[in-house]
Formats: sequence, structure tokens, C-alpha cells
Amino acid sequence: MERLCELTVTVGGYNKPKEKCIIAACMVEWCFRRNDFGFVKPECGRRHLLQASSMGTLYEFEQASGIIERIERAIWRANGGICHVQVEAREYSRNLEPVLLQEDELELQIA
Repeated sequence: MERLCELTVTVGGYNKPKEKCIIAACMVEWCFRRNDFGFVKPECGRRHLLQASSMGTLYEFEQASGIIERIERAIWRANGGICHVQVEAREYSRNLEPVLLQEDELELQIA
């Protein structure tokens, strides 16, 4: 069963020259686009955090936790070391069953 999943990734304390590599690594692991990435001000601290959010599909046996682990490892690899990575996932189930309309409901929709 397919499920919609929204992933939000936040990265901080990374090597600034590796920023493009980190963005590319995220794009390989999930359906992020380059323009999904932006900067947010943290609650405490001076450096801005790199953040992106995107919707995608989890297929039958795929779990959000597996995607989260892959994104974390890909970011650390692209950064050349450990940095702060926070990934949040929200899953939404898809209703793929067709909706059958009654005759009187069909007339209401046409009108």
C-alpha cells in the first residue's frame, strides 16, 4: 500500500563549503528539489540552519525510519563528518479504492 510522506530535514554545524554536496545528497535520497532548501534561524545560536521539506511516496514495504537513516548517513558522508541532522517524517495513507456514486449523487454533481 502506498503512503504519502512529508519529510523535513534540518542541518546545522556543517562545513559551509560542502553545502552543495549536502543538498545533492538529500536530493538523491528523497524527492527534494534544489529550491526546497532554505535557511531558518535557530531558537538559540547565531548560525542559520539549512532546512527543506518535501512530499513523496513510501511504497509497500518501505518505512520512513529507513529513509531517515539513509538521509542522515548521506548528509554525514557529504559533509565529511558528523554534523547536526534532524529529520521529521509525517505519513499520510492514500485511499486508492474507487468511490462509487449513487445515481442521485451523480445528478447533484452534474448540476
